[in-house]
Amino acid sequence: MIFKDPVTAEDPRWTPDGNAILFTSDQRYPGVMRDLWMLRVANGKAQGRPELIKGDLGKALKGKLTAAGAYYYKQTSSVTQTLAVGFDPATGKVVGESEPVSLQTGGMSKQPSMSLDGNWLSFFRRSADDKSIIVIQSLQTGAETAFPTELPFAQNSAMFPDGKSLAISDWGQNPKYGFLKFDTNTGAITPLKDVKGISGEMNVSPDGRTLYYCQWQGGDRLWHVMAWEIGAGNERELAKGQGGRRDYISLSLSLDGSQLAFARTEGNDDVIEVMPSAGGAGREVYRVRGPAMIGALAFEPDGQHLIFISEAERGSRMKLLRIAVAGGQPGETGIEAKFLDKIMVHPNGKRIFYAAGTGTSEIWALENLLPKAK
Repeated sequence: MIFKDPVTAEDPRWTPDGNAILFTSDQRYPGVMRDLWMLRVANGKAQGRPELIKGDLGKALKGKLTAAGAYYYKQTSSVTQTLAVGFDPATGKVVGESEPVSLQTGGMSKQPSMSLDGNWLSFFRRSADDKSIIVIQSLQTGAETAFPTELPFAQNSAMFPDGKSLAISDWGQNPKYGFLKFDTNTGAITPLKDVKGISGEMNVSPDGRTLYYCQWQGGDRLWHVMAWEIGAGNERELAKGQGGRRDYISLSLSLDGSQLAFARTEGNDDVIEVMPSAGGAGREVYRVRGPAMIGALAFEPDGQHLIFISEAERGSRMKLLRIAVAGGQPGETGIEAKFLDKIMVHPNGKRIFYAAGTGTSEIWALENLLPKAK
């Protein structure tokens, strides 16, 4: 062993002179972006700490280092945007073409959330340093207010019914709280609830008093669907199950707050269930056998139908399907993309908001990148 470090190092390559090792790591932006590092070696021992040679390689895959010292690598990247499209509840099909919710978005935007009256939309825009810019948009006028933050990009969020604040999950390398509260008028961020192990979608009840979320509890290695009375401290477990291949349970609360839908894994199956939000027995709506998977889901305003993400197998194109809460077979809405994420249906039932992405692959070359020996 030449060097031991908690940093995740991948694709190590000796330099042509045999005096150093190049490797990639996502330590600065875990799961988001990789950098190229170099560790000097002499007599089989590391000389100091790794040095950053080239940052921001994207999600770089295995590279090749030539005898001349040029480093070739394949870079994959994706652009995810929050989109909106017309929808006909009578046919279950989309109407027209999907369009970005904001012409100012540029780059990445994710995690749409909406006020109960459908007048306000929030989403997360990606800053140049991979932080979250929270955007509040009027769906009546299109006017936007952008709030730069120090939060990692694209936190899970849910807008409170009056549109005056957001509940935001505080995840990252060193999370201090489970949930934060964001003021949509001032941009102020305050602690809301101290809890660990949260993931996936969250929902706020129509009266703004209850937060529904999913929590990993390592003792039984299951995801638990929780309901927390905001500010009162009372909390109850509504359901639990495997997060499975998606590693979380997807949640959606009906517009009137009476029903809670969730997608979970059971053995090799992905299952959609619906239950009373106050607690009680759940009822299976739809089941699919792996490798097919079910992702995020959302109630339509009538509470009688669900829109959900379907993937035939990991890595295949995703589709938005629609199914009756009473059961039966799902139908296609007409939305398909390489990547689909959180779904919102406007309270009038005539628009769907969702995040969708595309991916690209390119071959890059870095020449004369190795520093001179010290």
